[in-house]
Amino acid sequence: MEAPAFSDGSVRIQIFPGELIDERMYLVPADQEPVVIDPHVDDGLLPYLENARLVHVFLTHAHYDHISGVNWLREHVPCRVCASESCAAAVESPRNTAHFPLLFIGDREKYDDVKNALSLPYVCQADVRLGASPASPLPGGDWLAWGTPGHSPGGMSYLYQGRYLFSGDSLLGNGMELKSIGASQKALAGTLESYQTLSGKILLFPGHGDPGGLTDYLSKARKYYPWI
Repeated sequence: MEAPAFSDGSVRIQIFPGELIDERMYLVPADQEPVVIDPHVDDGLLPYLENARLVHVFLTHAHYDHISGVNWLREHVPCRVCASESCAAAVESPRNTAHFPLLFIGDREKYDDVKNALSLPYVCQADVRLGASPASPLPGGDWLAWGTPGHSPGGMSYLYQGRYLFSGDSLLGNGMELKSIGASQKALAGTLESYQTLSGKILLFPGHGDPGGLTDYLSKARKYYPWI
């Protein structure tokens, strides 16, 4: 079955929803060096990578639901994993994912399911460590990255062709941006301010939920965060 996709005539982005908490893995195709953002295990991704010489993997942050497919993907295709300095350090530590089930502590059934189903702790490695400065160029084509902490200390966002923004969990628009261990209101305020400087024509691809206009997502966030 073909993965859901977004297409606007100039680019086609494959979307792979995860079963854990509707986390989103994205594939931005390219001839020989496609980009995968926040991988989880999904065999449906592999046919899209059959002709890949190298797969660039961009991590938006270190939470388990956004890194759980890194080692699996390395088993199938040559990968080059990019992450922020903070994220790269975190994913190498068993402590990073040890407390992940606590995110579900309010739902005992879900908490038990997650705790029993996952192989924790989970560790992986990044090959490229990115600085947090704005507009850091990336391999794999017309990409820019910059630090967007708030949801987590080492959050990164990735902008493709100046129009398609992959935010991870830094902007969800449902009031969940600060619902995580290590979240910071002060850092998130700076991140949302950086998003507001971008063009109103930006399309946002969040870590959970459906793509939409950046302006619309920021409007939703203002309902939860009047200090924006």
